[in-house]
Amino acid sequence: MRRVINYWRLVSMLTLPILILFPLLSPAAGPGAQEDKLVGHWTFEKGSELKDLMGNFADITLNGAKVKDGKLDVDQGKWAIATPYTGPDIL
Repeated sequence: MRRVINYWRLVSMLTLPILILFPLLSPAAGPGAQEDKLVGHWTFEKGSELKDLMGNFADITLNGAKVKDGKLDVDQGKWAIATPYTGPDIL
């Protein structure tokens, strides 16, 4: 029993700093954190549903998939593709 208590004490000591620091670190990993590495961006908004806003891909070709309510709906056996890619090298 003493071993279990010591284990939980150790877990608590390691977890508490993470829980305290996580809210401070999350903005660094939030939306836009890797924007400089983004190669394709589709919003599926009316008027530009199939357009890559980064300009690196051709328009999306829908093969059974559809854009519905601002979302790409890809059901079983349906798909969408955007080729060719003409952007920077992806490493």
